[in-house]
Amino acid sequence: MKSIKLDKKLIKKLGLPKYAKLRGFCVHHVESDEFLYKYEPSEQTMNLIWSQTPELVMLIKNQEEAERIANEINKGCIVAAIFDIGNELAVVTL
Repeated sequence: MKSIKLDKKLIKKLGLPKYAKLRGFCVHHVESDEFLYKYEPSEQTMNLIWSQTPELVMLIKNQEEAERIANEINKGCIVAAIFDIGNELAVVTL
């Protein structure tokens, strides 16, 4: 997936307020509507902890890293961007 470029046009297109700030990216499990909270891979296991709220999400600084983790988990996971819009967070799937 191509990295998104955040600019005022994209913020407007997404329906977000002008003051929206990108906090980072996350891995979202669509079927259960949960967000990756903790990710601990090892050679033999992959420990995953999920959260039902985006406030507790494991923020990932760049989209490519989020995509790598989502692909590694590979169970209905997608990458989403988390925006701070004042008193709440907006989750935008990519």
